[in-house]
Amino acid sequence: NVTIEINALLYLQVMDPIKAVYEIENLPLAVEKLTQTTLRNVIGELDLDETLTSRETINA
Repeated sequence: NVTIEINALLYLQVMDPIKAVYEIENLPLAVEKLTQTTLRNVIGELDLDETLTSRETINA
């Protein structure tokens, strides 16, 4: 196993502000956790060489 550090930038557009305010307790935290989980799933399917060279795949 290898530990890697990934920096990410996420742009978010709220499509339903009512749901964003009243149905999600902490929107910034929820978005952060969902983003982390998604990145882990995508990167977990790649080997180290692919992870280091496949920025386009990870960005998609």
